[in-house]
Amino acid sequence: FDALLDVYRALPSEAWARKITALPPSSYHMTIFGGANDKTRRYPFWPADLALDMPMADCDRILGERLRAFKLGEDAGPYRMRLDLDPPSEKEVPLTLRLLTADTDTETRLRRLRNRLSETLRIREPNHEMYRFHITLGYQVAKLTDEDNEAWRSSLAIWKKNIVQRVPIIELGNPEYCLLKDMFAFKRQFFLS
Repeated sequence: FDALLDVYRALPSEAWARKITALPPSSYHMTIFGGANDKTRRYPFWPADLALDMPMADCDRILGERLRAFKLGEDAGPYRMRLDLDPPSEKEVPLTLRLLTADTDTETRLRRLRNRLSETLRIREPNHEMYRFHITLGYQVAKLTDEDNEAWRSSLAIWKKNIVQRVPIIELGNPEYCLLKDMFAFKRQFFLS
């Protein structure tokens, strides 16, 4: 967290920073499974057994009940992750830190957990098998110039190296069921157990 705060503190001095909305540090997280989204009310992004016009509060309650009954078992944390030092693809925009599993055990458990959550919540997005773990630090809100694009990629490479020097392995605990209206605040309901 402290290493990510260094990035947060450095952002305002970047010329391209006015073209992104930086997320507050309180929202830093790694999503394991996204769940239902009020803005994406269509199958397969919505629970297959719930009506598309169901009030969001009812959907949240039902998914919460399913997750309270869900048992992590052998898929429980800790999850050992590491920063992906490869440059972002040409299609990527600021500002995401891609994560890789640090070992095959974590990879196996996280992928199996995602499959189990998909079955439990009855949501199976098209990219389910290819999902890439990440931490989002901000979202692009204005068009980048070629110079901006080069600058953020350069800064990101430096920041990632600095983070890896301080924290080569990121260890995360058990997942939380959170509700959110936007990316600025996550309201934890409970930890999965």
